[in-house]
Amino acid sequence: MTWNVLWSLLPNGFDPDNGKARLSLVASPRALPQSKGTKLGDSPLTRWPSMVAALRSAQIVDRNSGERFTATVVSPAPDQTLWDRLLPPATPVGERPGKDGVAYQ
Repeated sequence: MTWNVLWSLLPNGFDPDNGKARLSLVASPRALPQSKGTKLGDSPLTRWPSMVAALRSAQIVDRNSGERFTATVVSPAPDQTLWDRLLPPATPVGERPGKDGVAYQ
């Protein structure tokens, strides 16, 4: 199974102590099954919280100027136990319909 992640960076106010901008980084992992009967456990996404827990900082690049900014994670680490309860390895990963309603993989 292949998979990818859509990363969305959203404004989240300002830090009241230092005035720095806060951002929320929302990750949307997507499993792309190659065949019917695929399970979440067939991909590394089974361990998604453990994978992203290692991300403690990131570089944000201004598209226009090329200037780089360091972003630091301040939220708690994701909970692998909760993920396992919500999305166990046996979770089926089905085909997604395309724009015309025809299933694709």
